[in-house]
Amino acid sequence: MGLHSEAEITAIATRDIQALSDLLGEQSYFFGDLPSLTDATVYSLLANIYQVDFSSPMKPLIEGTQNLVPFLARFKAAYYPEP
Repeated sequence: MGLHSEAEITAIATRDIQALSDLLGEQSYFFGDLPSLTDATVYSLLANIYQVDFSSPMKPLIEGTQNLVPFLARFKAAYYPEP
Protein backbone atom coordinates (compact mmCIF):
# COMPACT_ATOMS: atom_id res chain seq x y z
CA MET A 1 0.00 0.00 0.00
CA GLY A 2 2.79 2.43 0.87
CA LEU A 3 5.98 3.31 -0.89
CA HIS A 4 8.19 1.45 1.60
CA SER A 5 7.85 -1.92 3.27
CA GLU A 6 7.64 -2.17 7.06
CA ALA A 7 11.27 -3.32 7.15
CA GLU A 8 12.35 -0.34 5.06
CA ILE A 9 10.41 2.06 7.29
CA THR A 10 12.10 0.57 10.36
CA ALA A 11 15.52 0.89 8.73
CA ILE A 12 14.86 4.53 7.78
CA ALA A 13 13.61 5.35 11.29
CA THR A 14 16.60 3.63 12.87
CA ARG A 15 19.01 5.56 10.66
CA ASP A 16 17.27 8.90 11.27
CA ILE A 17 17.00 8.50 15.05
CA GLN A 18 20.65 7.47 15.27
CA ALA A 19 21.63 10.48 13.13
CA LEU A 20 19.80 12.80 15.53
CA SER A 21 21.53 11.16 18.47
CA ASP A 22 24.90 11.48 16.78
CA LEU A 23 24.31 15.16 15.97
CA LEU A 24 23.25 15.94 19.52
CA GLY A 25 26.22 14.10 20.98
CA GLU A 26 27.01 15.20 24.53
CA GLN A 27 25.59 18.69 24.10
CA SER A 28 22.50 19.88 25.94
CA TYR A 29 20.97 21.11 22.69
CA PHE A 30 21.82 20.64 19.03
CA PHE A 31 23.85 23.83 18.74
CA GLY A 32 25.27 24.01 22.24
CA ASP A 33 23.95 25.18 25.60
CA LEU A 34 20.93 27.12 24.36
CA PRO A 35 17.91 25.70 22.52
CA SER A 36 17.20 26.73 18.94
CA LEU A 37 14.50 26.25 16.34
CA THR A 38 16.17 22.95 15.48
CA ASP A 39 15.69 21.74 19.04
CA ALA A 40 12.02 22.76 18.99
CA THR A 41 11.50 20.94 15.71
CA VAL A 42 13.26 17.77 16.85
CA TYR A 43 11.39 17.87 20.17
CA SER A 44 8.03 18.17 18.43
CA LEU A 45 8.74 15.17 16.23
CA LEU A 46 10.25 12.89 18.85
CA ALA A 47 7.82 13.84 21.62
CA ASN A 48 4.91 12.84 19.38
CA ILE A 49 6.46 9.38 19.21
CA TYR A 50 7.93 8.99 22.68
CA GLN A 51 5.59 10.87 25.01
CA VAL A 52 2.21 9.57 23.82
CA ASP A 53 0.19 6.75 25.35
CA PHE A 54 0.30 4.32 22.46
CA SER A 55 2.97 1.95 21.31
CA SER A 56 5.27 2.68 18.44
CA PRO A 57 8.16 0.62 17.09
CA MET A 58 10.17 3.85 17.21
CA LYS A 59 9.92 4.28 21.01
CA PRO A 60 12.56 1.60 21.70
CA LEU A 61 14.79 3.20 19.07
CA ILE A 62 14.62 6.52 20.93
CA GLU A 63 15.14 4.77 24.27
CA GLY A 64 18.13 2.94 22.80
CA THR A 65 20.08 6.17 22.45
CA GLN A 66 21.92 7.58 25.43
CA ASN A 67 20.97 11.19 24.83
CA LEU A 68 17.56 11.62 23.20
CA VAL A 69 15.39 10.74 26.20
CA PRO A 70 17.33 13.20 28.43
CA PHE A 71 17.05 15.78 25.63
CA LEU A 72 13.27 15.34 25.55
CA ALA A 73 13.06 15.65 29.33
CA ARG A 74 15.29 18.74 29.36
CA PHE A 75 13.32 20.50 26.63
CA LYS A 76 9.97 19.59 28.22
CA ALA A 77 11.10 20.86 31.63
CA ALA A 78 12.29 24.14 30.11
CA TYR A 79 9.24 24.90 27.97
CA TYR A 80 6.38 22.75 29.27
CA PRO A 81 6.93 22.49 33.02
CA GLU A 82 4.44 20.55 35.11
CA PRO A 83 2.04 22.91 36.91
